[in-house]
Amino acid sequence: MKKYMKFLSIALCILLCGCVLVACGKKDEAPAELKPADIVGEWYVESAVYTYNGSTDTSTFARFMELHNKADKTADEEDEYLDLETVILKFNVTSEGELQYKQYFADSSEYTAAGTWAIEDGKLTANVTFVAGETAVEYKDGKIIVTSSRMWLEKLETQVMTLVKVV
Repeated sequence: MKKYMKFLSIALCILLCGCVLVACGKKDEAPAELKPADIVGEWYVESAVYTYNGSTDTSTFARFMELHNKADKTADEEDEYLDLETVILKFNVTSEGELQYKQYFADSSEYTAAGTWAIEDGKLTANVTFVAGETAVEYKDGKIIVTSSRMWLEKLETQVMTLVKVV
């Protein structure tokens, strides 16, 4: 019985020391407060996930970047590049609270109105008008995530775009 009590005492000490260490450990730091400077600027679509009728398509746009930076494209590559460019967007978030968009790398085109944005209670909020359906916007880990959903032919259609700031 003495051995059992000694073992129990040691186990209890180890358990209490572990609890004290966890309780005294470094507290999670509060996330930095979201500021307009975090949001204002140009953004591009890093990836898009499209879901409809049970299937999902994920696009990362690496091929587009590869073709864009290639100086001597073949005719097929040029066609592929033009097709890709029509679905890749670049966004401008103004300090006046406006959202704008245009085709990525289409430097000659003008931005078109896409909605408005604000920071409310430390969170990014937006009224996005360039997509159909309901839209949610979130700022997470330095990226903006735009989720839109709507019913299309009696089936749910969703798209999640991850935007990265142009540096």
